[in-house]
Amino acid sequence: MLKIGIVGLGKMGQRHKEVFTETSGADVTALAEADSDRLEEVLNQHSGEPDPKGFTDAEEMFEEADIDTVAVCLPTPLHADICLKALERDMHVLCEKPMALNSDQCDEMLDAAEDSDGLFMVAHCIRFWPEYVYLKETVESGRLGELHNLLMWRASTPPTWSADDWLLDDEESGGPILDLHIHDVDFTQFLLGQPDGIYCTGDGPAQNSYATVNALFSYEEGPTVSLGCDQMMPDSFPFEMRYSATFEKGCITFTTSRDPGLMEFTKNGQEHPRVKHGNGYTEEISYFVECIENNEAPAVCPPDSSAQAVRLIETEKESIRSGDRAPLT
Repeated sequence: MLKIGIVGLGKMGQRHKEVFTETSGADVTALAEADSDRLEEVLNQHSGEPDPKGFTDAEEMFEEADIDTVAVCLPTPLHADICLKALERDMHVLCEKPMALNSDQCDEMLDAAEDSDGLFMVAHCIRFWPEYVYLKETVESGRLGELHNLLMWRASTPPTWSADDWLLDDEESGGPILDLHIHDVDFTQFLLGQPDGIYCTGDGPAQNSYATVNALFSYEEGPTVSLGCDQMMPDSFPFEMRYSATFEKGCITFTTSRDPGLMEFTKNGQEHPRVKHGNGYTEEISYFVECIENNEAPAVCPPDSSAQAVRLIETEKESIRSGDRAPLT
């Protein structure tokens, strides 16, 4: 039985706690949160067994708690430091996306993971989201022929829900281009591999604040790929993620704003494909636990690929600043 310690009890940390509590083979035994009031509130709400021990300092939790696995759900600037300290103790580590603020920090984390006896994975939930899994399976099977065109998009209101508004601070979060848009960037590389080049435009409420992003990923022998992000939507707008994939023999569309969200269109008409019930958070954590139990590297979401997602965002920023297509180096 894995003994889980969760670092950071914001929105995502509490989701991790709930999912780990319900996951076979895992017990949440410790929680670390700097805000003592929030820590106490979450401890009082815990419904699983055993009752976790609470800490206001992550390193103190590492030293004193009975844990072998850590979920890092802190603001992005803290990912690298806490993951390094956990990996140095040979703990298994699941780190929320993005992996880090920049590729230099990612490289440090990759080196630490290589030297550690612990397993390391970054929680890119879209790789595990059932409707996106369906798209990948369709591309790989070839049942609808060659993929010609892929459009991916996600949007929300400005992220005013974060503690001390850290998500609104581009220096802290990397901006929507790194915190939100990276979902589709990561999935695209998972689906199609590395592009040959990227042309990207971006805008926002302040200089270098890329809250709206439109990126074209070029593949010499592949489909047309367009990725969009908008985190400047009005308060009445509900979060939405969607894609449209056009193949030789049909089209698959998905959006969270429609029920049913997933539709497939072919010459035989339209249908609502059935996919696994659930979401990417449940699936990614279940997969992470299985990898540890089987002593297997996380092939579906290897850390070097998560680092590459950060590099792709940096390439997009380079294209925005230059106004030109940026090649992949």
